[in-house]
Amino acid sequence: MSQGWWVWNVILIILNENAQNAPDANAVAGSGVNTAGAWKQAPVFLCPESKFKGELTMSSEGLHAPRDRLSRKTLHHHHAIVSLMEELDAVDWYRQRAEDCDDDALRDILLHNMREEMEHACMVLEWLRRNDADWSEQIKTYLFTEAPITEVEDVAENGEDDDAPTAPPPGFTIGKPRK
Repeated sequence: MSQGWWVWNVILIILNENAQNAPDANAVAGSGVNTAGAWKQAPVFLCPESKFKGELTMSSEGLHAPRDRLSRKTLHHHHAIVSLMEELDAVDWYRQRAEDCDDDALRDILLHNMREEMEHACMVLEWLRRNDADWSEQIKTYLFTEAPITEVEDVAENGEDDDAPTAPPPGFTIGKPRK
């Protein structure tokens, strides 16, 4: 997926041109879907950092600071985060396609592809964990816990879990003392 982003930009350009030149530019033929203003809302812009000046990119692909002022570490993290976003998008796309598909064999292929994208996303998360102490701390705090997700932060910061078993008071025993 990392090298295929330019294909989507070309598709966006073609679709945009076709939609603007269509007799009814506000409706997708035969679908009943109104697309009025959809192209204006898409997060697409001309990327000044691109090696191909004037090329369309998604907003997450561009840098928010001049490239020459960013460290290699920051650039690597940017690449990882954008890749993670792309993998999660792909998971979503494959899941939707599989759910919409009425061919069992094709659905199985789409679900297989979805799981491959999940694998890729997890690999990027692991890279972030290994290469950034802040990511590592957050991942260790929130993933693979049993507490309710919205309470994990309280448990991590305060060490308090209302549902956790408490230690018995000192001197407390069960049953009669042995003689």
